Amino acid sequence: PAKKGDLWQPVKVLDEALPNQLIPRAAADPAKLSTILYALCGVAPFFANILARHPEHLIALLDDDLTVPRSPEDLRSQLEQSMGELRESDDAERLRVFKYRELARITVRDCSDHLVPLPRSAETLRELSELADALLERALLLAEARIATQLEPPAYVDDEGTTRPLRFCILGLGKLGAGELNYSSDVDLVYVCDALPNGADARGSSPMIYFDKLAQEFGSIVAASLQEGFLYRV
Repeated sequence: PAKKGDLWQPVKVLDEALPNQLIPRAAADPAKLSTILYALCGVAPFFANILARHPEHLIALLDDDLTVPRSPEDLRSQLEQSMGELRESDDAERLRVFKYRELARITVRDCSDHLVPLPRSAETLRELSELADALLERALLLAEARIATQLEPPAYVDDEGTTRPLRFCILGLGKLGAGELNYSSDVDLVYVCDALPNGADARGSSPMIYFDKLAQEFGSIVAASLQEGFLYRV
């Protein structure tokens, strides 16, 4: 049964909504508004505070075609657009705003049998995994940009005189690697980096120091609890 306070969650969300944008959309499709509020204020009521803080997310859900999952390409396009729009927040906060906006969309679909029927429930796990992929990929780019202001990336000069950067990547294991991430999953990650070839003419920072700091910065961006929450437990 719902807690007494939960009954007021839809009121809180609608009170903070943008009336000029909400009213015509609600009038055009009241059932869709009910579906969204049922999922985000009833099944997962912690979203109510997020929607009250970001009323534009409710409008975006009403405008969206919730019958189809986001493709990885569309997800990254949406993320790129979102990172450019939220000028008042730093990049780590923007990642969190985007995470919870997309998580709300996934939740609405998951809570509606006509949007994601039970035989297609694996669709939700795939969407959660693809969201994590996109966010972690962007978090690594952010970490690299931050570390580049402190240290020169490591590289070496090969036998032909070409400067080659040493590479760093992150592998997703477990449920993330299998595309089966759920709502409460940690992300199991392994960091992999190049080593300097024997006798190489090294350039830039020490690989050990640089990649260690990069991994620490990435972990902080992902796991830190900020105003807009955290990304993932690593």
